[in-house]
Amino acid sequence: RMVFVEADMATTERHAKLWGVGGLPTILIFHQERAGDRPWASINGTSKQKIVAKIEEVLRR
Repeated sequence: RMVFVEADMATTERHAKLWGVGGLPTILIFHQERAGDRPWASINGTSKQKIVAKIEEVLRR
């Protein structure tokens, strides 16, 4: 089962630039079975690098 988490990175100009999404929402997709109950919704303020690293770590399990 896939889980879709939408994070509106365009709430600030800084976030839009950080993600390079040109003002569009960013959608992260991951397997719930592999990710467990991690707080993916609260990613505002977290750097893209850290999020990508975390997703890769989860997918390696």
